[in-house]
Amino acid sequence: MHCCDKINISRGQIIATFENQKFDVVIDFCSSCGSKKATSHIKEHKMKVNEFLGERAGSQLRAELYSDSSGYNIKYFINNVHQTTESFAGKSIHYVEDAAHNWISGIKVLNG
Repeated sequence: MHCCDKINISRGQIIATFENQKFDVVIDFCSSCGSKKATSHIKEHKMKVNEFLGERAGSQLRAELYSDSSGYNIKYFINNVHQTTESFAGKSIHYVEDAAHNWISGIKVLNG
């Protein structure tokens, strides 16, 4: 069954921010009648919170901190190559920042 006599599928996409959370919102709809289609979706958008830079043994180190509804994550990079991502559900931003600092300074070792 069609939504109208002349189906014309269009797509709208925005990033919506509520409090400190961002969401990618994609809405597929018929521009003739406005009916929403099943391919529409909302995806959580991770927000970059902070970034820490350092150098050790001739390598450039970067730790990027992200926030989403499940907590914080750190993406670790050596010479701009992603090494691993670590999740910190239920931890404070201070705890996560300490983990990033500890990795940059060589105290924390990555497993993976």
